[in-house]
Amino acid sequence: MRKKAQHMMGLPFVFIIGIIIAAVIVIVAVMAIKSLSCRNDQVSVNLFIQDLRGDIEKMYYASKDSQMIFKGSIPGSCSKIESICFANPRNTKTEAQYNNEWNEIKRYDNNDNFFLYPRKTLTKISVAQEHNINRSLGIPVYFETNPLCFQTQGKIEIILQNKGDSVFIKK
Repeated sequence: MRKKAQHMMGLPFVFIIGIIIAAVIVIVAVMAIKSLSCRNDQVSVNLFIQDLRGDIEKMYYASKDSQMIFKGSIPGSCSKIESICFANPRNTKTEAQYNNEWNEIKRYDNNDNFFLYPRKTLTKISVAQEHNINRSLGIPVYFETNPLCFQTQGKIEIILQNKGDSVFIKK
């Protein structure tokens, strides 16, 4: 009778330990799924930039005054990118809007001309904020305004136009 009572007293501890182990397994699984979601955002942002570079190159080799619309989207589940901007930080600002973006962009004094905003959200997905959209191509790229920003909710449509010796980017 005494062994039976001891066995009954130990049974709740087994259940408690089992529940704790199950909770740890669920927490680890949720963290792994979230990590995969962030990795998906990283890949999507890099593919967006790669596709944009490819379309800029296509437009450069197209006939003069031809234009095309680049369509893409930036994921927001983990990266929370609010806007993308084309800008030359060395030149003066010509656009009345986008003050927050410009304050961050003008910190850079290099050849980068494509920026993701805000910077603090990019650390989660390990993507650089600044890029040179025509770095490896050697194609002159000009923008309608400085900075030329696009909000990232939904699809982004960017007009690319061949100017003969360069590509002009506008809304």
